[in-house]
Amino acid sequence: MTTETRTDDELNRIIAEWMGVWSPVCDRIGGCMKILFGPKVACKCDDMEPTCPDYCRDLNAVHEAVAKCSELLLIGYVNALHKICRPNPGVSSIHVIEASARHRAEALVKSIDAT
Repeated sequence: MTTETRTDDELNRIIAEWMGVWSPVCDRIGGCMKILFGPKVACKCDDMEPTCPDYCRDLNAVHEAVAKCSELLLIGYVNALHKICRPNPGVSSIHVIEASARHRAEALVKSIDAT
C-alpha cells in the first residue's frame, strides 16, 4: 500500500509504532487503552480502538517525529517531501517550506518504508 492510499490513521499508526509510542497499555484498574506514552505492557483487551498522536494534522507532533530521524532517514525524508510537494520542477520550492503536516507525515512514512 502506498502512502497516497493510506488513511491518516494508518500514517499516524506507522509513525507512532516507529517512534515507539504506540502499544497496548494496561492500567490494571480501569481497563486497557491502546496508546499512552507509558510502558509497554502485554494486554488482552481488543475491544478498544487504538488511537495515536495525530501526526497528519499536528505540525508539532510530526516535527518531533522528524527530529528522531537518523541522518540517512532524514535524507530520505527530505527527498520524499520534495517529491510530494514539488511533483514537477516548475513548482516553487515554497511548497516544501509550507508543507502541511499530512505531507510531512507522508514523506516520513515513505522514508521509513524505504529502510
